[in-house]
Amino acid sequence: MSSVLLNPVDRTTGPRARRVYIVGAGVAGLLTAWAIRQTGQTELPLVMVDRAATPGAGLTAGNGRSLTATEGLVAGGLTAAQLAQAFETPVDQGGYAYPGFVAQGADRAAIGAFLERARAQEATAADRERAMLQLGFRNLHLWRELAAQDPHLAARTGLQLGAKLRVYQGPQAETKANQEVARLHRAAGDRSVAALVSVAEALALNPGLAPFLGAAAFAGQITRQPGGAIHAGRLVAELTDRLNQMGRIQWQLNTEIAGIDRDASGQIQQLRAHQGGKAITLGRATDRFIFATGFDPLLEQSGAVSQPLFPIAGTSITFAIARSAIAQGLTFPRRAWKQDGSAGPLVISPTLIPATAFLDWLDQQRALDRLALDGIGEATDWIDRTWAAAWGDRPIPLDVLDPRRLDRFQPEALGANAGTWEIRIGGCKFYPGVDRPLDLQHPGARWALRSQLRAAAQFFPELWALHGSPNLESESPDWASLAALQPWVGARPVHADGQSTVAPCGPNGFVITGTGSWGLASGPGNGQRAAGWLADLPAAIDS
Repeated sequence: MSSVLLNPVDRTTGPRARRVYIVGAGVAGLLTAWAIRQTGQTELPLVMVDRAATPGAGLTAGNGRSLTATEGLVAGGLTAAQLAQAFETPVDQGGYAYPGFVAQGADRAAIGAFLERARAQEATAADRERAMLQLGFRNLHLWRELAAQDPHLAARTGLQLGAKLRVYQGPQAETKANQEVARLHRAAGDRSVAALVSVAEALALNPGLAPFLGAAAFAGQITRQPGGAIHAGRLVAELTDRLNQMGRIQWQLNTEIAGIDRDASGQIQQLRAHQGGKAITLGRATDRFIFATGFDPLLEQSGAVSQPLFPIAGTSITFAIARSAIAQGLTFPRRAWKQDGSAGPLVISPTLIPATAFLDWLDQQRALDRLALDGIGEATDWIDRTWAAAWGDRPIPLDVLDPRRLDRFQPEALGANAGTWEIRIGGCKFYPGVDRPLDLQHPGARWALRSQLRAAAQFFPELWALHGSPNLESESPDWASLAALQPWVGARPVHADGQSTVAPCGPNGFVITGTGSWGLASGPGNGQRAAGWLADLPAAIDS
């Protein structure tokens, strides 16, 4: 997180401008604040409220996020029958339950109530899937728009967009791959958005997968679809800096919301909260309130949302890649991809944060348009020499080296000193029970993280050798000894009907919640909808 001055809330009691309280200073909340400013609402005072001491404190340092059009179908696109099977099937067989989990008591009752709600939505399942896929395509477009408007912001947040590979393995590989392509075609109305590809075509798109896809034993199917990755931690840091520079933003941190007071019409009167052990109140009836809090039972209890949220835990591990390893020619997938195999779904999302000196050097070379190999300089190590040698005597277009040029940038071109790389392996989910024990000692978390460690050893043997080889069969690996790994486990909230709540919750309130694991992927679209709601409100709301 970059060092920023966080302005505290002005606690004067006299007349003041109407404020907009955004509860949740994570990715969703900051993207909402960004969208409000981008729509020209520059004079509205924004107050960012969060229970943590810093914005985005719940993220791992890396946590590179995969961006795909199908992100919303992780839970939302499932039918009631599929959900029922998911809760009864272990993760390693494509379900949500870790091996050995048997729902009992309150867990069974919670699952039953959730599925009953889902069955009531069966008639709209196909329309729901199509709508969610269309929203996925829309958000990829918005990420591209953000990159076009501010290429430097895109580069500094590790944003990558382009062809994404999805690898299917197992007895249902062919069926699942064909179904994936067909539903993308239906949703987009365009057969060019996705296709089945051969191993040779996949390696042309992502040479870093050669050790895995090139193996003689590989059997499965591969699809190509639009997607990418972004570094959530850097996104939070960069947006925090930018919003502070724009001004008219205050920070109410270390603040836990304890209650939402609403009148009979649903208008929010104030927020009750605790800060530093003291009870405080935030806001007035004339203010606006936007909740971007992920899994938050308080929203349901207060009546702000009408359908129950349900927690599904997800896990991820982030690897920091040593510069010395990249200099040695370490091969790893430098574009996001997903594997659907016998160990459950795994999302591999590498992110690059380019060095400022490297971007400055590119700008100095920009007048030349193309770069000759003899102009690189032996000491920089900004360009991968093996990659560059393949150009022979041809000059190299600068755009393929520049992470600010999304349509032409080739990550494989960069050398060790061009920036810092991290790889996130995520995607394992498990239903942990109604008490949501989101800790690394939970048996589901331990199983899922061990599975991901095994995947790391399989896909990145050179990388794994750098960090040592823990006993992967241990019930509780010594995470402290794996300094380069950042294990994380957290809730993935979903609604029974598969749709998130991105809508008004009264005359002066708006909710963004229940977005499952696609909260970041859909962030620009959700923020845009909240900003549009805010712009359409009357200038004053009667208290």
